[in-house]
Amino acid sequence: MIILHIQLIIGFVLFVISSKVMFDPIMMKNTLLRFFTMEHPLLMLIAIIIITIGHSKSKAFSNFHSHKRLFWSNLIGLLIIIASIPWPFRAELGAGWF
Repeated sequence: MIILHIQLIIGFVLFVISSKVMFDPIMMKNTLLRFFTMEHPLLMLIAIIIITIGHSKSKAFSNFHSHKRLFWSNLIGLLIIIASIPWPFRAELGAGWF
């Protein structure tokens, strides 16, 4: 949880200083700008919220149901995170490995 929230803080800092983030009417027509300004931060925030809620709800009890809830919330959050990463094979984003 600590690493997840540190990553959230680093993401907010990068969101503020990034040159790929632009608040302009033309931003919604450009795939690269739309992804880095709207889609990526929103999906990452949703994933962090799902993981945090699942973790806090499962801390109350230590039984099979709470572990099952923790597993599913972490899995859904992980899938959302993987889906919102600008992978190199997504050519419309123009992202490379480095």
